[in-house]
Amino acid sequence: AYFPHPGCVGEGLAFRRLGSSPDTPPIVTIQRFTIEAHYTDLLLRPGYLASIVMNGFRVHVPPPGTTLQQSSWKETKSTTRVGEIVADGAAVEIARADANAPLRFEIHTLKLTSVSSSKPMSYDVSLHNPLPPGEIRAHGHFGPWNSSDPGQSPVEGQYTFQNADLGTFNGISGILSSEGEFQGMLRHIETPGSIDIPDFMVTQSKHSVHLISEFHAFVDGTNGDVELERVSAAFLKTRVLAQGKIVGHAGQHGKTTSVELTVHDGRIQDVLRLFVSELNPPLNGTTSFRAHVVILPEKRPFVREVQLSGAFGIEGGQFTKTTTQKDVD
Repeated sequence: AYFPHPGCVGEGLAFRRLGSSPDTPPIVTIQRFTIEAHYTDLLLRPGYLASIVMNGFRVHVPPPGTTLQQSSWKETKSTTRVGEIVADGAAVEIARADANAPLRFEIHTLKLTSVSSSKPMSYDVSLHNPLPPGEIRAHGHFGPWNSSDPGQSPVEGQYTFQNADLGTFNGISGILSSEGEFQGMLRHIETPGSIDIPDFMVTQSKHSVHLISEFHAFVDGTNGDVELERVSAAFLKTRVLAQGKIVGHAGQHGKTTSVELTVHDGRIQDVLRLFVSELNPPLNGTTSFRAHVVILPEKRPFVREVQLSGAFGIEGGQFTKTTTQKDVD
């Protein structure tokens, strides 16, 4: 195209991973793209493109452990700058090593501005998260991309996570919302934030509680591992303090959660309400405890995956059944 602005339209674009075999599916495909420049930019700032609009943008990430053929290549620094890149209706599909279906992130809107290889770009994105299913909105800055060590690429921004359905996980349910901010390098992202679950439930108990939490964590954006530096969660009239890790291990599908829990002057009836099915918890009283909790990714019901060890005390304990309390007395 030459008028009113210079540019071009292309279809059927595919990017293949360096060193991949010919029968390996492309890692990126674009059904149609439109590039537009301005004549004044051609004269005053060469290498600057006003906009790129991509339709049918798809990213296919191969399963972990996929091997590549050896390939020699030399990186050349790009001098092209783009004012705006738009990829609404895009999708990112991440294959998994096990038999589970790929994780598919449906991107409703995506806009990148001031895109170059030497400076941070701005981003504004809204997408559907597959696990747990919910809606994410984020905006901030990313880059410049460090091609020699992607984990050292800087990132910062703010996010909201709405209507996340925890019922996709065995043994628990509830609709989660969260908001917070993040900053750091891709391999070590610092993120303080809050979580609100009005109807959290361990499904075996059939009792829901309003769970609210504030947290300060570090996330490895290259593999999804999380270090929980500080978590303060409250439900009913009990507050739980926690710290720990959610990490993957070699040869293991999924991630193992390992957390240290502490409660000071909580209520034992609040804790029991999470796990017992009776209308009223069997015991009342003030409790304090420390516990080490491990949750293995074994796809069993929640209460069967939890491994707990620790020590606790109950002050002023009273059984709710008068006959039981009478026998104890």
